[in-house]
Order: sequence, then structure tokens, then C-alpha cells
Amino acid sequence: MPQFPPNLQADTISAAEAHSWRESFLHRVLIGAVILGFLAILSTLLFPLNLVLLSVYVVAYLLVIAAAFVKMSYSLRAGILLFILYGIGLNNLVVFGIGAGSARLFFLSLIVFASLLVSVRTSIYMFAVSVATILVIGWLTLSGILPSPSSETPGLWVTSGATFLLLSVTLILALNSFQVQFDRAQERSSVAISSLQMERAQLEGRIALRTQELEQKTSQLRGSTSIARVASQLEDINDLMDTVVKLTAERFKLHHAGIFLLDDRRKTAFLQAASSETGKELIARGYRVEVDRRSAINVVVEQARPYIISTTGDSLINRDTDFPETRSRLTLPLIARGVVIGLLDLHSQQEQAFGQEDAEILQALTDLVAISIENVRLMNDTRALITQLETLTSYQSHEAWLQYSSRRASAYQYTPSGIRPLYDLPEEREAAGLQVPVTLRGQNIGKITLRRKDNTARWNERERELVEKLASQVALALDNSRLVEEAQKSAQRDQLIAKVSSRVRETLDVDAVVKTAAVELRRIFDLKEAEVSVGSMTAAPMPMTGSLVGKTTRRPKPN
Repeated sequence: MPQFPPNLQADTISAAEAHSWRESFLHRVLIGAVILGFLAILSTLLFPLNLVLLSVYVVAYLLVIAAAFVKMSYSLRAGILLFILYGIGLNNLVVFGIGAGSARLFFLSLIVFASLLVSVRTSIYMFAVSVATILVIGWLTLSGILPSPSSETPGLWVTSGATFLLLSVTLILALNSFQVQFDRAQERSSVAISSLQMERAQLEGRIALRTQELEQKTSQLRGSTSIARVASQLEDINDLMDTVVKLTAERFKLHHAGIFLLDDRRKTAFLQAASSETGKELIARGYRVEVDRRSAINVVVEQARPYIISTTGDSLINRDTDFPETRSRLTLPLIARGVVIGLLDLHSQQEQAFGQEDAEILQALTDLVAISIENVRLMNDTRALITQLETLTSYQSHEAWLQYSSRRASAYQYTPSGIRPLYDLPEEREAAGLQVPVTLRGQNIGKITLRRKDNTARWNERERELVEKLASQVALALDNSRLVEEAQKSAQRDQLIAKVSSRVRETLDVDAVVKTAAVELRRIFDLKEAEVSVGSMTAAPMPMTGSLVGKTTRRPKPN
């Protein structure tokens, strides 16, 4: 469909609507004429008419039927209707004259329908034709050339003609005024339609632009969500950063994407990951940026907000020797727990590629990436701590069991005659059957040896797994028993210390305290003798000083 200018399109629509109305009006008039004409033909059966007049009516009725039901152009239909009105009016004027017949009525209808169906100018033409017809027929009638009724006089022709002229001029003026008002209303309607069409076009343009922006935002949000989902599944910080910059550059069609991480003092930003080959070369050279007041990175770090740099021509951004093709740059802070830990640096080859809305969407992605990086860091630190704790626990368990086994070695064997202790070390016995180590936190603290009645039978993997599970439970039980035993011994020591302390503190006499200490020590450790001394035994006696010795000896038991 061709597109016209708004005013021309509105005028075309109004003209089409007017033509459609005229076609509908003409069709209704023709249908009404068919119905009324049929009734008029029937009335001639009751009141016979002149044969000539009847013939005219019949021909006119047939023309009306053809115009109403036969497919033809609008102008032909309108011409047929106007011709019928003129023909009937002429026939009535010739037969009945201007006074007795209805010729004037048909001529007035001719003028009115010409204005409604065609135009006011056409109605003027029909008026001129009607007036000329009346003048010609009147002259012929009054001259005796045409027969006329006896009542027709020159005065009647003049009076009726003047009346027709007055009514015709009044109708033409009224129709012209109506046409002018209609044209004005049509013009206002055209202006209103044109304005509505312009507003509609502008609204459609804004809707299309807004739809495009929403689609772009939706695409950016979808890309950010997919990147964040992939980043949250990675557990290695280097893989995480490499994946983020690669996906960000691909999804947002960027020339370069890089991640900087700040040092502990937040004074230097180190490039850790990059999507472009230039960025990877910078990483290999140990590229870093100092956070000073002259750099955009300082604004991002200090104010924790995105920073956009765009160029529309020659500017300082074109002087970047590392990225000479960059025309737009967006730097976003990596914020974790309210602290800037790094930067996401994005480069585009398009001018004005980043806006404030783009920065808001990408900042949401950057926050998720920062959280993922911090979570991976914490996870790695936690794993390192767990590894250290496991190593320390394993070492402590090894030392504890080494000391325990040096003091006490236990080995028992089940035989058909029952349980019996083994006094030689199991490692020194002949290796036979199934041997499974008793392992506790990675340290071997013992061994389980199983022998079948028939030594030739082999042990399958399922039986070995079962014995290994039992060995692990035995290891845990042994360690728990050792811990309980050590706890009991520690409690006994604490109890003895508390008991000795209370005995010693029962008196305030120094000699009594020394004697009590010597007695308790001999008794606790079942000693032959115990000696407690206070002060120097060889020093010369001095006033207010001296040596106190408490000594106790275990008496021999009587035989």
C-alpha cells in the first residue's frame, strides 16, 4: 500500500468517505424509487393515464430497476437518476403545463439530487437546464405550437416560473451553504485525522523505539543472568574470571573485557583476566594501574560507581596505545560486602556504546561476579584451613599414638581355644591371610590380620571392603578409648594436685608446709624417700633467714 503525506492521506480518506456515502445514498434512493414506482404502476390500473405518459413512466421504471440492480459505475447510475427526473419533469411540463402538473417538483428534485449526488456546480447546471426548458416549453405553448390546457395563460407561466426560480435559487443557496459547511467540517475532520495520524505515527515510532530498548534490556538481562549462572558454578578463581570476561565480550559484542583486582592497600589494580589477545599480552607483562586522582579507576574505587568514557571524534581515549580501536569505555566496580575488590573494564569499538541504563544492568552483573569471586576466595581459604587442620590433627594423632604405643603395645589373637594376648609385635609375625591396616586420619595405628581355616581360599573385594570399614570403626573406637583414658589420667592428676594443694594449705607454719609436701610426694609416687628444701643449704645463717628441710623416708614393710 503506497504511503501518502499525512494531509494528502487525510484528504484522500475524506473524499473516499464522501464518495462511499453518496454511493450508499444513491443505492437507497434507487431502491425506494423501485418500490414507489411499482406502486405507481399499480395505481394506473385504477386511474388510467395518457398512453404517452404511461409509456414514459414504464421506461423510467425500467431504467430505475436497471440502475438499482445492474452492476455499473456510480456516475452512470447518478446520470440515469438525473435523466429520469428530467424526463418525467419535461413530460409533465409538456402534457399538463406549468400549473396543473408536477413538472416544477421534478425539476426541483433534479436540482437537489444533482447537488447531493454530484456537486453544487452540477446543481447549477441542472438549474440552468430546467429554466431553459421551462422557457422553451412556455414559449412553444403560448405560441400555440404545442397544445396546452385551456387554463394555461401567460400570467400563470410567469407566476409559476418566478416561483420556480425563487425556490430553485433558495435551494441552490441553501445547498451551497450546506456544501461550504460540509467542506469546512470535512477540512476540520481532515486536519483532525491528519493530526491523529501524525500522533499515531509518532506514538508507533516511540513504541517501536521503546520496544527495541526493552528487547535490548531483556537481552542484556538474559545475558547477565546466564553469565552469573555459569560463574556461580565455577570453583577456581582463574577459570571464573576468564569465563566471565569471555562470555561478557561475546554476549555484549565488546572489543575487550578485563578484570582488575586491587591489592590489600587498594592502591594498585592488577589485570587478572582479559578476553582480547592484547589484554592477555598485558597480563603476561604483569600489567598494573596505579589508583591516582588522574585516572578513571580512582573515581570507580573511591566513589564505588560506574564510569563511562565515550568519544565522538579525536580525544584522549584515542591515544591509548594498548587499545587504539576503543571508542567507548565502561569501568564498573566489583563490590563485595560493601568493599570494592576490583574492576570490570569494558571496551567497545562503537561511539556512545554505553548509557546509564546499560551501566545499571551491567553493574548488577558485576555485583554477582564480585560475590562469586569473593565466595571462591573464601572457599579456597576454607579449604586451605581445613587442609591445615587435617594435617595438624593427623600429625597430633600420629604423635599421640606414637607415644602411646611406645608405652603400651596391645595385640590379641582369636584361636579355637579363645582370646590370647600376643607378646611379639604383629609386624614380626609371618604375613598370611588378609591384612588390613587400622588407619586413623591417614596414620596407621595398627593392623588386622585374618586367616581362613583353609589358607588356600582367597579373599574377594567385597570381603576386603567390609573388613576395611570395620577397621575404620575400630580405629575410631581405639582413638576414643585413648582419649577417654588420657582424660581420666588428666582428671586424676588434677585431683591429686588439688588434694596436695589443699593439704599443704591447711597450715600457715612453714615447717609444717614443707613436711606435708614431702609426705604427700612420697605417698603419691610411692618413693623410697622424698626431700623438700626451702632456701640455700650452704649459705651462712643470717638474721630473719635460714633453710628449712622436710624429709620423709618410707619405712620397710615387716616380713
